Amino acid sequence: MTGMESSTTMPRVESSSGRLAIPADLIQRIERWSATYGLSREEGAELVLRGTIDPIEPVASSLRHSYETRDVQTPEQVSAALARAEVDVPVVGIRLGPRRPIGTDAEPFSRDHLGADLLDDALEVWPAARGLWRMSDRPRVIVAYRLGHPLAVYRVPSWEQDPNTGRRWAATGQVLTTGQRMSVASGADAGAATDADRSIVQIVGARPLVMPPAAANPIVWLHGR
Repeated sequence: MTGMESSTTMPRVESSSGRLAIPADLIQRIERWSATYGLSREEGAELVLRGTIDPIEPVASSLRHSYETRDVQTPEQVSAALARAEVDVPVVGIRLGPRRPIGTDAEPFSRDHLGADLLDDALEVWPAARGLWRMSDRPRVIVAYRLGHPLAVYRVPSWEQDPNTGRRWAATGQVLTTGQRMSVASGADAGAATDADRSIVQIVGARPLVMPPAAANPIVWLHGR
């Protein structure tokens, strides 16, 4: 998949070309709704609009339903499930923002965008998920999330550190599925999935991830901290 099929006229980039005035009571309602489900005001408004205004995006509609019916899981619940499955590798979640273009001159690796769309596949999400992040070099599995929706799971053998910022980035990695591993560079088969791979993919993909309303850090430890 190369983009969001539901968007046929407008590019998926942030825009500041116009201003939209919204009554204060509606802003307060958005804030209350969003805070209830661990989303920022902007994330809550985006999710509601994508799931209710034509062309309706089914992933957003389903995601909103999961939040409102409490069919979600916390990082603590994910960690407990991974422990029961005897997963023994450090796992972190990466909370991505909306997809937007970026220049690459100042970065240690080449990419043309940050963030992700809800329908991006694992190879499209990888350039944003791989870094740059302010974290340790311990995680060996990263899960990319958008609005709490798990987009992809990657195994990362090691991390590089940007000497200019001190932030870390993954030079390479593999996409994990319940059946196989795939190269993040080409999507080529990189071997069969292990029992741990399957457990991680099934557990993090079971339900959306919900965070405390005050959580702002894009990195969230899911297991083995």
